[in-house]
Amino acid sequence: MNILIILTYKMSFVNWKKSGLIDRELEIYRKLQDRYNLNFTFVTFGDHNDENISIPGFRFSIIPIFKYLKKSNYLVVNICKSIYFALKINNYCQDISVIKTNQLMGSWIGIISKFRLKANLIVRTGYDAFEFAIRDNKSILKKTLYYLLTQTSLIVADIYTVTSESDMKLILKRFNTRFSRLIKVPNYVVTRNFDVKFDKRSENILSIGRLEKQKNFEELIEGFSNTDTEIDLIGSGSSEKNLKELARKCNTKVNFLGTFSNNELLNIYKNYKYYVSTSNFEGNSKTILEALSGGCIVYVKDIPNNLEIITDKVNGFLYSEKFDYEKFEIIKNYDTSSLEKISNSGVNLINSIYSVDKLLEIEYKNYLSLKK
Repeated sequence: MNILIILTYKMSFVNWKKSGLIDRELEIYRKLQDRYNLNFTFVTFGDHNDENISIPGFRFSIIPIFKYLKKSNYLVVNICKSIYFALKINNYCQDISVIKTNQLMGSWIGIISKFRLKANLIVRTGYDAFEFAIRDNKSILKKTLYYLLTQTSLIVADIYTVTSESDMKLILKRFNTRFSRLIKVPNYVVTRNFDVKFDKRSENILSIGRLEKQKNFEELIEGFSNTDTEIDLIGSGSSEKNLKELARKCNTKVNFLGTFSNNELLNIYKNYKYYVSTSNFEGNSKTILEALSGGCIVYVKDIPNNLEIITDKVNGFLYSEKFDYEKFEIIKNYDTSSLEKISNSGVNLINSIYSVDKLLEIEYKNYLSLKK
């Protein structure tokens, strides 16, 4: 079976390589090829440099849009060029059974390609883009475009996947769609065995994410103001300068560690006892899932999507509305055996539901259900 994967708008293999995500993003497709003998072709928003990237043990084809079309400095022009490319997609690949988009952004290529290649379409969403636009107070124009793109995808796609029950409920409430088209497929974690004993791990707080408004790191920094606790913050983004200034004003010890590849992160989690997320809204958070997989005690806000993952005092801890430092100090005073039990519960949850090997079967069944 030949599967066409369309990357998220603006994403390329070079981008994935530089951000350290390429191994994680391609792992499920590599395993699908090994187990089920599937053939994959990737449409990227890169240029000829994407063709120079290879993954050991994984055979695939790459179609970089901007190898064939000159990339513009203007967003709207590049979107128009990607639409033109989609209209000519049959010049670049044939005999495709299933088309799958990596996210909603870029789904217009999948929608057009569905008709040009006479293939079935899966639109994958890792989060509800329209909901995020509302929460981020985006312009009316952007909210409208996200709404229209979501509705069009729901109408045209043979399968539309979400990563959480919360996202499914929102879509069913807001959009006109047949329930049979809508399927929950959670994010997966590339699990690793770890050998660092819990009592030997760092007491520093680990937090990971883009340094942007959505992640709400301001609350994290303010929550540990004037304490002896150190925060190891991994990520980059436009808010970094402001967050450093806030840390100085709040007398909070924050180590801004920059970015790491996903393989490096999977080894980093296992060295920490505590992972904290103060994000106000999330999809099916990959960093929380990875922290659980690494045996961290997670302390996160009780937003709907987190409630699907974390059961308070069972496999992690939840707090309401604003970071509660006093509750967090109580958690730190739990005896080691109690914390280890919660840590093991988180690891078992990942292994039973969210590991890449568990998601393989779901992914393959979706392909089979649409096979020509």
